[in-house]
Amino acid sequence: MARVVLSVTLVPVTWTLRAAHTPRVPRHCPRCDALRAFVSSDRFRVNAQKRRVDVWLVYRCPACDFTWNATVVERRTPEEIAGFARYQQNDAATAWRRAFAVPGADLAAVPVVVERAPLVTPARVTLVYADPVRPRLDRLLAAELGRSRSAIARALSDGDLAIDADTIVILR
Repeated sequence: MARVVLSVTLVPVTWTLRAAHTPRVPRHCPRCDALRAFVSSDRFRVNAQKRRVDVWLVYRCPACDFTWNATVVERRTPEEIAGFARYQQNDAATAWRRAFAVPGADLAAVPVVVERAPLVTPARVTLVYADPVRPRLDRLLAAELGRSRSAIARALSDGDLAIDADTIVILR
């Protein structure tokens, strides 16, 4: 049996993945007496003891507004802290970046927003992560292509879809 190989030109496409919100941190709220997903307030608390500075990112319980401070910097001089002025000014972009580095942050539960142009097949889709999130690719593809996860799995096994690291090849 002769095998015919067709040369297919893949359209390069970029999908930029951004977090819809900062990760939540599951913690026990002493006021509610329940496990809650604390939300970043995008604000810092800065405290100085003589020449030593502490910086925290302030989180709030979504039910009762109880606050919890996640440590960002401990016992450093202002000169040792990169971007110290941004912490003092409650820079929102800095708070956003720091929220992804908080221990215990639930990165897997952060929904993503995909910025993309309309898809033309066959395509080679490159995923660009604007935030440090790693969504499940089967769920992402199902949502973006308007297909079920089982249909995505079939397309993978049939060879109509290929995933290589952060590149996706969509043939049909």
